[in-house]
Amino acid sequence: MAAFGKRGLDARGTESATISLAPAKKTKGFCSSGKALEQNYKWVRSVTNADALAKCVFCKITFPIKGAEEKALKRHQMSERHQQSLQLQEQNSFIPECAQTHSPSRQSFKVTAAEVTSVYHGMKHNHSRMSLDCDSRLAQVMSSDLAIATKVRCGAKADNIMMNVLAPYSEELFLQDLGSSYFSISSDASNKGNKKMFPLVLQYFHRSDGIQQKLLDIYEDHNESAESVVTKIKDILLQKGLQLQQVSSYSADNASFTYWKHHSISKHLQTEMPHIIPVNNLCHVLHNCGKDANKTLAKYDVEMLVLKLHSEFSSSNEDVAHLKDVLAFLDQDWKEILHNVFTRWLTLLPTVSRLVECWPAIKSYFISQGPEECHPLIWKFVEDEEDGFSEHNISEAECYIHLHYILPIFHESLMKLESSTITAPELYAVMQGVRGELQNRLDDQYFGAKVASALRLLPQHVGQQVSQDFTAFYSRAISYLQSWFDFNSSPLKSMQVFSLQETVTWDKLCTATEALNLKDVDMDALYSDYLALRTALPILLNMTEASVADRWVNFFSNAEDCSTLYRVVQFVLSIPATNSYVEQVFSLMATSWTNQRDEMVLPLIKAELQVKLNFNLSCEQFHAFVKDNQKFLEVAKSSDKYPFKHKYV
Repeated sequence: MAAFGKRGLDARGTESATISLAPAKKTKGFCSSGKALEQNYKWVRSVTNADALAKCVFCKITFPIKGAEEKALKRHQMSERHQQSLQLQEQNSFIPECAQTHSPSRQSFKVTAAEVTSVYHGMKHNHSRMSLDCDSRLAQVMSSDLAIATKVRCGAKADNIMMNVLAPYSEELFLQDLGSSYFSISSDASNKGNKKMFPLVLQYFHRSDGIQQKLLDIYEDHNESAESVVTKIKDILLQKGLQLQQVSSYSADNASFTYWKHHSISKHLQTEMPHIIPVNNLCHVLHNCGKDANKTLAKYDVEMLVLKLHSEFSSSNEDVAHLKDVLAFLDQDWKEILHNVFTRWLTLLPTVSRLVECWPAIKSYFISQGPEECHPLIWKFVEDEEDGFSEHNISEAECYIHLHYILPIFHESLMKLESSTITAPELYAVMQGVRGELQNRLDDQYFGAKVASALRLLPQHVGQQVSQDFTAFYSRAISYLQSWFDFNSSPLKSMQVFSLQETVTWDKLCTATEALNLKDVDMDALYSDYLALRTALPILLNMTEASVADRWVNFFSNAEDCSTLYRVVQFVLSIPATNSYVEQVFSLMATSWTNQRDEMVLPLIKAELQVKLNFNLSCEQFHAFVKDNQKFLEVAKSSDKYPFKHKYV
C-alpha cells in the first residue's frame, strides 16, 4: 500500500502531498552538494525524506530542485515573492542574521526574553504599547555600540536633565526662531489642588514653517486679579528678552475679569500696548449662546431629560436589560444612552441624536413602568399614549426633543472653530455664518421638518406655543451673539482679506492694514508687495485643500522679498483663533501630574510640558538632532545641571 509522505507547499505556495511507495525512512535531505548550497544560500533548508525538494525559510514554501539544484535556487532567489519576503524580514526582525534554523536558536530565545521583559517593564511603569515599540526602535539606534549601552544610566539625573538641559534648550530654540517677530499671548487659569496655575503660550508665524505655538512658561499665583496677571505677563516677557511692542494679541477664556470690565486684563494690556487685539474664546461664545437660548424652551427641558435618562440606565443593569428587550422587540440594536458635558452645551447634539434614535423604545419602556415608577420629568415627555415618533404625528413634548434639528447650526461652526488649521482671518466668516443661518430660520419660521409636520396636526393653541418658544430661541441666540461678538467694527472683519478665499484688492488690503494700527508700515513698499501677491493670487486661490497658513507659506517661499507684506501677515497670523492650545496644556498637565506623582514640583512639570510641546521631533529624529551637537552635549554632560553644585560656591 502506498504511504503518503509529509504534506508541504509547492513552488506556487499551494499545499501538496508527496507520495512514497516504500516505508518512510530518515534520509539526509540534500545530495552530497547540499551542504555547500546551504552555505551559499543561507535561506534554504533541506526537506527530510524528500531529496527533490528544498524549503525557503523566508517564504515558508517548498519547491522542486532535483537535477538542477543551483539553477532552481537562483530562480527562487530572484522571484518577486522571495524579494518581498526578504524585505519584510529585514524590516520586522530583531535578528539581523537571516540564517535561522527550524529549531529556535539561543539568540532567538534571548530576543523573545527581551520582548517579554519590555512588555513587563511597560506594564510596571504604565507605558503605552506605542511607547514600547518606540523604545525597541530607539534602542537599536542608540545602543548599537555595546560599550555605550552598558554605560547609559538615567536614574536620579533624569529630572535634572529635564529641568536644566532639555527645557531651557527648547526655549532657546524657539526664541531664536521667533527673533523680533510679532507674537500673541494666550493664558488661562486652572486649579491643581489648592494651587492656581497659569500657563503662558506664544503663537507666531514663520515664513517657511507656518504657524508655531510654544509653551513659554507656567507659573503659580494665588492672586487672580487683572493687575496681578498683567504684571506677571510683563515680567516674564522681559525676563525672556521679549519686547512688549512685539505682542499682537491677547487670548483667554470669557471670564469677566479677562474681558468686558473696565479693569479687565485686556483693558490693562491695551493701556500699555494700544496696538494689541483682544480675542475672546469664540468656542465658548457658541456654547454659551446655545445654552442661553435654551432658556426659552424651559417648558420641556431636554437637557435635564438627557441627564435623568443617563442616570436611570447607568446605575441599574436590570433596567438596561429591560430596555434591551424592548429594543429587540422593536428590531433595534442596543446603543448606550449618552449624556452631555455640563460646561460644553453643544455636546448635547450627539446626545439628543442618540435619544431620537432610541426614543420609541425608551418611551415604551417608561410607559410600561407607569407614572408611579417613573421620574416626573421623564413622565412629562412620555405620558402621551402614542408609541414613539411617527411620520405624521408627534406630541408637543416630542417637538422639543427635535431640538437636535437646530443644534447643527452651532455644531458645524464649532467644528470649524476647533479645527487645528483655522486662523484669525477666518473667524469673522464663521460667526457671520452662524448669525445668518439663525436669522434665515427666524425669518422663514423654520423649525425642522418633523416640527413643521407636527404643528399642522397639533391643536392650534399648542402649535402656537411651540412656534413662539422656537422663535424666542432664535431671537435670543442672535441677541447673545451680537452682544459677545462685534459684527460691525471688529478688526476681524477687515482681516478677512488675509484668508485668501477671494480676490485681494488694494483697497481691502490697505483698509485691513490701517485697522491693525501698525506703526512704521511703508505703504509704498506694501503696494509693491501687493503687486507680487496679485500675480501669484490665481495659484493661491486654487489651493483649495491647503490651509490659510500653508498658502501664505507657499507665497513667501517663492516671493523674492515682500518683507513689508510679510510683516503685516506675520502680525495677523500670530493672532490665535481659539484658546484650545492652552486647554491642551491643562489636559497634558492633568495626565502628567497625577495623584500617583504627587511629589512632583512645578518646575519639573513645567519642564516636562515644555519638552513635550516645544519639540516636534520623534525620538529617533531627536537623537539624530542632538548626537552631533557638541555644545548641547557638553552642557548635558557637565555637572552644572545639578542645582546643588552651586549652593556653596
